[in-house]
Amino acid sequence: MLKAAIIGCGAIAQVHKQVLLSLPEAKLVACCDKRPERAEEFAASCNLRAYSDLEAMLDEARPDVVHLCVPHPLHTPLAVLCARRGIHVFTEKPPAVNEKQWADFAALANEEARVGICFQNRYNHSVQQTKELLSSGKAGAILGARAFLTWHREPEYYLGAAHLRL
Repeated sequence: MLKAAIIGCGAIAQVHKQVLLSLPEAKLVACCDKRPERAEEFAASCNLRAYSDLEAMLDEARPDVVHLCVPHPLHTPLAVLCARRGIHVFTEKPPAVNEKQWADFAALANEEARVGICFQNRYNHSVQQTKELLSSGKAGAILGARAFLTWHREPEYYLGAAHLRL
């Protein structure tokens, strides 16, 4: 049984929780959020232990894998912290927000722990159909592209790392 923990109990953590709860080979054992009330609410929804101290969660819950559902600037630092402790990491995208972070993240390939990045939209039906069409050559050569993304994010979603702490 793979013991899993979720770090960051915001909106995307709900998706990770549902997936983990649906996997018979995984057991969600803990969650952690710097806001204790958010961790407690998340934990109560699926009967697990809540933490607001990451080190305490890692030491006490001893997860085999963590799911990083935290703001972008924290993906690499938390991935490094966990992987160097031998804990596998599954992180939301992007894994890094600058070249230094990318170098640190890429260096995790030398760790025993495995690191994965969530790129779930590549499996969307429309993306698969587009890939098939472009790969087939039926649409001809690609001369340019334009895209509009209509997802909404509150301004806090894009704040820099200055206000964040591990």
